[in-house]
Amino acid sequence: MMVSLEGSNPFISDTTDASGNFTLVNAPKGTITLVYSKPTYGTYKRVNYNHVPSSPASTLTDTPSLGQMSTTTISNLNESTSGSTVTLSVSTNPPSSNGAVHYLKFFFSTQPNVSKDNFEHVLGRVPAQIDPYNFNMIQQTFDALGYTSGQTVYARCYSDAYWGNSYFDPDLGRDVFPNLNATSAPAVSFVVS
Repeated sequence: MMVSLEGSNPFISDTTDASGNFTLVNAPKGTITLVYSKPTYGTYKRVNYNHVPSSPASTLTDTPSLGQMSTTTISNLNESTSGSTVTLSVSTNPPSSNGAVHYLKFFFSTQPNVSKDNFEHVLGRVPAQIDPYNFNMIQQTFDALGYTSGQTVYARCYSDAYWGNSYFDPDLGRDVFPNLNATSAPAVSFVVS
């Protein structure tokens, strides 16, 4: 994979060897952000890495494993309510089955423009083995998320990879999920009972 130093000018990067080692020549001492990337794999950032070089060409070995980006799309998302239970029914393309497990991640917000980039809460990497997959949310779920009776909540679902590279980005002030497939059905809403 390629490892680069975010914001470097001139651009500082290297490709890992078979053991995962890489050398960033002239990487500055102090707090830096390392960016790990590979085509068709999610990008991962190691933010606020304290680099204490032993030489101008220090070899670093702390290389994460990258997961492939999900190729599954969310083709449909529906909501139904029965009593205090909300069920989010998700269809995927290709369809989920026992032989083709797909991983789902649910994003929630009190704003209608909820997305993987705009959310208040996230649940999951839920394995779906049937299509459509029904994700049941009960009162304890809403309590844990901090949603109260009478609130309108919007939900959206994305397909995730088996191995995700999520990280917190302090510049964005939120978690980033680089392995999600961006193709998702429109958000649905429900009122917490």
